[in-house]
Amino acid sequence: MGMERRGLVAYVEAQIERDIALGRLHPSGQFGSEAKLARRYEVCRGTIREALRRLAARGLVVQRPGRKTRAVALDESLTLENLGLALHDASNPDARWLLEGYFSLKRQVLVELLADCCARASDLDL
Repeated sequence: MGMERRGLVAYVEAQIERDIALGRLHPSGQFGSEAKLARRYEVCRGTIREALRRLAARGLVVQRPGRKTRAVALDESLTLENLGLALHDASNPDARWLLEGYFSLKRQVLVELLADCCARASDLDL
């Protein structure tokens, strides 16, 4: 994939992520067809497909064969299904980087949470 196409995919990925965050989707969270999305964002279907794949690797959308892609609700955590999608494409440097970042952040948050709980806990709780 050329630099120009990667930049376009990243731009469309950011636009779709923004639309998810701003609640600009159907109440079901489902996206339209790739063709409809391509018209909406004024790009080819291949660009949409790659942007959705990258969002799925980040756990922001769920892609299932034969079904429309849907956004993951903001209060849902990263599911095993989404993690599986990301691991499936672990040969992709972007996917590996995102997974490593996710696990690093998760470890950091857990350590800080545990340290805070221990600092505030009574002897009985400890």
